[in-house]
Amino acid sequence: MNNCLLIEWPLEDLKKRYLPDAMLIKINIKEQSRIIEISSPNPKWLP
Repeated sequence: MNNCLLIEWPLEDLKKRYLPDAMLIKINIKEQSRIIEISSPNPKWLP
C-alpha cells in the first residue's frame, strides 16, 4: 500500500472524496477481545 489516510467518519467532505476507494476497518473492543470488521465499496481491497 503506497498511501494511507486514517480518518473517522463522518467528515462529510472527506467521506465524499475518499469513500469510493477506501478500505474500512472497524475495531470493537468487547471484554478481553477485539472484533475486527473489514469492508470496502471498492473490490480491489477484498478477495
